[in-house]
Amino acid sequence: MKEQKKWWEEDEFFGEDYLQVYGPELTEERTLREVNGLEWMLKLEKGAKVLDLCCGHGRHSIELAKRGYNVTGLDRSRLFLKKAGREALKRGIENVDFIQGDMRKIPFKEQFDAVINMFTAFGYFEKETDNLLVLEGISNTLKAGSKFLIQLMSRDWLIRNFRERDWREGENGLLCLEERRFDFKTGRNNAREILIYPDGTRKEKHLSLRMYDLTELKGMLDGTGLNIQRVYGDFDRGDHIWNSRDMIIVAKKA
Repeated sequence: MKEQKKWWEEDEFFGEDYLQVYGPELTEERTLREVNGLEWMLKLEKGAKVLDLCCGHGRHSIELAKRGYNVTGLDRSRLFLKKAGREALKRGIENVDFIQGDMRKIPFKEQFDAVINMFTAFGYFEKETDNLLVLEGISNTLKAGSKFLIQLMSRDWLIRNFRERDWREGENGLLCLEERRFDFKTGRNNAREILIYPDGTRKEKHLSLRMYDLTELKGMLDGTGLNIQRVYGDFDRGDHIWNSRDMIIVAKKA
């Protein structure tokens, strides 16, 4: 029997539907605020080499390249990478490359001045060893003394504000209904999404994310030679506190 694909392997999850559902949230204003924040947090020098790990359709990569950094975006979704490439070409931005790959197998060694991982694009894998492998790859691809920035939804905030059911309206009248269950044994947030199109057609998707608290992540980062320098609660440089929705960690390679 053919092995069933994982949710993150399915091209249709990170596809046009995804952009229609989440696109209204990913505004240009939000992108500028996030890039302003991460630029300040990382203290980047112009011309620095930056790896945008799980770059999606390239909104951070392109803005960073526009500001004079040399950017490589890596993602699994060929659809997203094609969109990113077209957008960079349309804007006349040449100092950005987009490559397809698995975040557990980063094909670089000690090449980057910074690595970023945005929008809770971590914790996909069921095996903790696989998630740890991602951090090991990040450490290996950084130059000595360089920094890693990761933005995650805070597990503490998620538990405190947990909603078993939710819905959002995407572009072109697409509705997304979501049912969630949090598994305290595994620390995973499991969700089922039901997409309802304007013509009444329905599609169902599933996802499962390992949610981490700061203590867990510190242990994982320490074990890969990445030492936490600062933890923020938002891209406006606010501290990470008990009710922060975001957990933005800046770690430095030893």
